[in-house]
Amino acid sequence: MAKLVAASILTLAAAQEYHEHTGLKILSKDGARIHQNEPERHALGADGHGVYRPPRPILGRDGHGVATTMPNLTRALLITQTSYCMADADAPLSPAELSATVEVTAVHEHEGARAVIGWDNATKSAWVSFRGTENLENWWDNIQFEKTTPYPAPYDAVAVETGFTKWYGYVLDGVKAALMTTVAEHGGSSVPLKIYGHSAGGACATLMAFDALRGGVFAGVSLTGVYTYGCPRVGDATFVSTFVELADAAGVEHWRVTHHHDIVPHVPQEDLGYLHLPREAWQEDVTDPTLTTCQDSATAEDDACSNSCAPFSCTSTSDHLSYLGLVQGINGC
Repeated sequence: MAKLVAASILTLAAAQEYHEHTGLKILSKDGARIHQNEPERHALGADGHGVYRPPRPILGRDGHGVATTMPNLTRALLITQTSYCMADADAPLSPAELSATVEVTAVHEHEGARAVIGWDNATKSAWVSFRGTENLENWWDNIQFEKTTPYPAPYDAVAVETGFTKWYGYVLDGVKAALMTTVAEHGGSSVPLKIYGHSAGGACATLMAFDALRGGVFAGVSLTGVYTYGCPRVGDATFVSTFVELADAAGVEHWRVTHHHDIVPHVPQEDLGYLHLPREAWQEDVTDPTLTTCQDSATAEDDACSNSCAPFSCTSTSDHLSYLGLVQGINGC
C-alpha cells in the first residue's frame, strides 16, 4: 500500500517539477483542464484599473448551508506564497500585493527546506511561512510512511510522520534564531505568531505549531494562528487530539484548506494510522473559491468534504497547484 501511495506522490512531484521548468500553467473551467503558456497573474487583489484592493474575506457554508464568516484565508494564502517567491530577504516582496503591510526579516534554507520569517504590520504579529517540495528528491525525503515519537513527556505517546519531521528539523534552528531577532525588533516578549504552509510546507507549519503549543521551543512568541493549504496528514490520532486540546485551551485559530480533488491531503492514508487536524475548509469547485466549513472533529475527518473523492478520484495535481484562484509554487510568483 505504501508503494502505491509513493507512486502517487512521485506523479505529483514530477508534474510540479515539469510545470516549474516549462512555465506551463494548468487552469480549470467547468471540469476541463485548459493549458496556456501565458504568464498568469494573481486572480485576486487588483481592480479593473490596476489599483490594488485588499482581498476580501471568503465566506464558507457550514453543513446546513448557512454562510459562516471565516478569517481572510486569501491573504493568508498570499503570505504562504512568499515561501516559494522569496529566496532573499533583501529582494522585493513577492507576492507584491502584500507590500503595504508585510515585511520579510529573514529567509532560512537548508537541505531543500525553506522557511521565510517576517513581520505583519496589519496584525502586529511575527509570521513564518514554509515552502512545499520542489523536486523528486524532496518528496522521497519528505514522506517516508513511518511514524516517530520525538517528543518528551508528557507528549511521548504522540506520533508524527518521520520524513516531515526530519524536513522541519532542517530549518528549525534557523527559524528560532530569526524569530528571536524579529521579536527583539518588534516588542520584546509574547509577540503574536502566525504560521503558514502549502503542501509539505503545511506539514512543517503544523509541526511548528505543535512545538509552539507544547512550549519550551520558541521564546518570546505566542501562537495565535496556523493556516495550511493542501497539507498532507502529519500525525496519528494522539497527535491530533493533543494538538486540538492545546490549541483550544490557548484560543489558537487553525484552518486546513483543501481544494477539490487535490491528491496531497490524502497521504499518508488513514489506513496507515494517520489523521488530519480538524477545521477543514474545502474549496469544492475547481475554480469557484467559495469554501465549505466541514463537519470534522478531533477524532474523525468529514467524508463529505475533501474525502468525498476517495477512494479513486483524489488524484489531481492541478488542484494542488491552485488554491482560491491563486497559482501555488514558483509559477505563482
